[in-house]
Amino acid sequence: ARGAARWADLGGFSLNGTWRLEIGCERYFVKTHAVSRLAMLEAEAEGLRELARPGAVRVPAPVACGGAGPCAFLALEWLDFGGGGRDAALGTALAQLHRTTAEAYGWHRDNTIGTTPQDNARTEDWPAFFRDRRLAPQLALAARNGHGGRLQRAGERLLAAIPLLLAGHAPAASLLHGDPWGGN
Repeated sequence: ARGAARWADLGGFSLNGTWRLEIGCERYFVKTHAVSRLAMLEAEAEGLRELARPGAVRVPAPVACGGAGPCAFLALEWLDFGGGGRDAALGTALAQLHRTTAEAYGWHRDNTIGTTPQDNARTEDWPAFFRDRRLAPQLALAARNGHGGRLQRAGERLLAAIPLLLAGHAPAASLLHGDPWGGN
């Protein structure tokens, strides 16, 4: 018998609920959201598996991802980050992770930045990827939320200038991670 499940609310964040689940001696970190956001959590689970593949960074392994009634969830193995020196070790590990490269910028599936859909269609042109997949969608989102006028004019000038601003800059298309904070 593994024992009864014990849940501890970790406070949640504006993006999702966060929980510690204990079943016997096993502990898990569980993120929850509305079931309509299940695809977001599924993309995160796949992203974590991809980040773990090179073995450069110790990332939590996805244990389960799915929906239960109105709730979507992603259960991850629990990692204990206690002790000194963690940040220095994490920085070194992230640098190693970024050495994992690809032929093109983007990924085989879209994901989210927060809850906002993020287009990851692949392209071999860094300035075009940055302009069309990262900056332009955020500018369009700002416009949809009523932020026009000067912001839009400045944003359009920036988008038009990206090829010149980033001319000759071709960083390696490397494996990146989301923001490593306590609720993520």
